[in-house]
Formats: sequence, C-alpha cells, structure tokens
Amino acid sequence: MLALHWSTIYLFLRKRKRLKRKTWRLSKINKTVIAQRYLAGESTTILARTFNISRSATRAILMARGINCRPRRRFVKTRSWDDAAFASLTPESAYWIGFLMADGYISPQGKRRKIIQLILAKKDTNQIVAFQRFLKSTHKRIKNTDGKGHLRVGVQITSRQLHRDLWSRGCVYGSQNRIPVPALTRSKDFWCGVIDGDGSLFITRNNEPRISLCGYKPLLEKFVEFLQFHNFKAYPLNRHGKIWTVNVSGKPSGKLAKLLYDRDGPSLARKKRVAKRIIRRCFAKI
Repeated sequence: MLALHWSTIYLFLRKRKRLKRKTWRLSKINKTVIAQRYLAGESTTILARTFNISRSATRAILMARGINCRPRRRFVKTRSWDDAAFASLTPESAYWIGFLMADGYISPQGKRRKIIQLILAKKDTNQIVAFQRFLKSTHKRIKNTDGKGHLRVGVQITSRQLHRDLWSRGCVYGSQNRIPVPALTRSKDFWCGVIDGDGSLFITRNNEPRISLCGYKPLLEKFVEFLQFHNFKAYPLNRHGKIWTVNVSGKPSGKLAKLLYDRDGPSLARKKRVAKRIIRRCFAKI
C-alpha cells in the first residue's frame, strides 16, 4: 500500500481528469432573494456568509440586476467612548497621560489600527475601572496572564482621535521615546500618574521614607526639572543599565508625597495609602 498524502492523490486524479472540481452555483431564485434582502437592508457581508459565497460575488449579482451597492463603512463603532478625553489638558487628563506614559501601550504611527492599551496586575483592577470611567468606555475588559502566570486585567481601545491627542502630548510608541510637552512638565497631576505607574513609595528598614521613580533618561530629566521648579534640590540620576532612577528620601519625600497625593483627583489607591503614611511620618511634629 502506498503511503501518499491525500493532496498528492487529489492532484494526480485532477491531472488525468478523473476528478472534477466541485463548483457552487446559485439558482435564479437564490439570486433574486439576495437582491431582495439587500434592498431590505442586509449587508453584502451577511449575505455572503448566508449563501456561502464571496462578497465580490454578492456584489456582482447585485450589479447584474442594476442595483448600486451602498458604500462600505470604514469603521463600525460597536463600543462607546469619549474621543475628546485628551483633547484638552485638565488635572484628570494630565494624570492619565502620565499613567499611560509609564504603563500604557500606544501603537506606532504607521500602523493602520490606532490602539491605546492599558494592562495591569489583577490587584489594580480598580485602576482599570477608573480609566474606563474617565474615557466613558463600554469596552469589555481583557483578562490574561503574564509570563510568570500572574493574572492581569486591562482594556484596549482603537481610536484615531485618542491616538492623535496622546501623540501630540508626547505619549508615543516606545517608553524610551516619551517626553512630555512643556504644559505637562510642571503638572503635579501628570507626575502623580507617572509615579503611580513606574514609581515606588516605601519606608526602608531604617524607617526612612523614600519615593523612587525609574524609567528612561529623557523622562527622568523632566522629573528633575519638576522637582527644581517646586524648590527641591537637584537630585542626581542613577543609572542601572538602560534604566535610570531618581530617589527622594527623608523629609523631602514627605513634601513630595504631599504635593502629589494631597489633592483631589485620581490616584492608585495602594500607593496613596503609602503616601499618607510618609506624610504622617515626616510631618508628625508639625
């Protein structure tokens, strides 16, 4: 018995005209039904799936009967959101731009789909809910795991307007390319968002409060400018490979925590709790 693949046998029989190709032809009645259903409002895509033919064949049937096809819509909006969320700079929009700069994904300019994606650990689900509330988004939340098996929750939105506005604020593709525009550099709401994403607030074993921010050099240089604008000293940048860090320790960390977190507006709940502890520790005697 020959061990031949079925496709080899099929081609052998086709070449010798022993096997005829199966064809699918619609009857005149079915073609009439297609025309009637199209005029009633059904799309060529749905009709093609129903009758097991291609969309081009469906359009050919309609054109043969003198029916002009409706123009195809470029984008069908099946979910709702606020396209103008980042059109103007407000304390809330500045915060979320900062958070996206730290933890978000923005698709490249050359890609057809303009994607904004934010995925966090499951423990920060409330942050995803707050982000969707800000965008007035009705998108279904993403649930997956990272490389270590940890559960993650997120949301992904495709919007040309949101994508364009974020790029205009400096929130672009690739963390190493992200530099905030001057209007954001001095915003405490913006830097609160960045620290909520890529910062750390903690009290060391020596009972020393500390706020640390890590990231690429261009962004951290702007953070140092922000600190100097608010009368902090010029903190040095510490390098760890491609990543840089800025550490604010002692009483200045309490001043920074008060500046960033003692305000009305969005913030990551677990980091705000640590910020309150730092403030109490640094200003207990006042």
